Amino acid sequence: MKKSKLFKLFGIHESWDDILGEWFEFNEGNLKYILSYLRTLEKKDIKFNPQKKDIFKAFRQPKDNVRIVWLLQDPYPDPRLANGIALAVPKGKLSPSLEAVIDELFNYKPIPIIDDLFDNTLQHWENQGIFMLNSALTCRSYAPKTHTEMWEPFISHVLTELNKESGRIYVLSGKIAQSFSKCVSEKTNYLIKTYHPAADKHQIEDKKKLFLGNGVFKQIDDIIEEINGSEFKIKWLKDEVS
Repeated sequence: MKKSKLFKLFGIHESWDDILGEWFEFNEGNLKYILSYLRTLEKKDIKFNPQKKDIFKAFRQPKDNVRIVWLLQDPYPDPRLANGIALAVPKGKLSPSLEAVIDELFNYKPIPIIDDLFDNTLQHWENQGIFMLNSALTCRSYAPKTHTEMWEPFISHVLTELNKESGRIYVLSGKIAQSFSKCVSEKTNYLIKTYHPAADKHQIEDKKKLFLGNGVFKQIDDIIEEINGSEFKIKWLKDEVS
């Protein structure tokens, strides 16, 4: 399948051509393998997340708009939650990982909890240039980390190419995401490492490993203020977005 058709099929913004175009053209064997493997799963009625049309959903955002690259693990294993945007869930839904992120945000910005103050789809983050990316773009339903190795070359390529441009903030959450730190140069970009938000659920007894209290939102805001000034900070809550 030609690159242009693949971009259209998956809703990839044309601005990613300089990064993904090369991958689609010169690494077609790897891409063919991934898509062929997913088709094989479909034929065997083995479910995977997210839906095929949403696999590259994060890349609908124009590349030049990307200010922050937030890398996590893989799609939610629950097909009712996975939608192609890391951490995001459909409207009206909530996950333990996203709940931990919201708790940390409200810890940073102590305000009364008001219904619908935070957009769980993370569209308001995406619109401000936050690239919510998983280390693997698919996984078997209810089986996390099943496709991690398959996607590693692709994610490495994306991060390495993005890193050629300076001034971006990279947030790597969790061990798998942090394994890609080799793709990011701290000489030209900014690197923040945190535990994965799921740590709040699985490692409650070890307070040092909790996502809550890591200060990631303050770190991001401080870097942005240092680079461009406070008027360019991310509006983390919906009521901050004009």
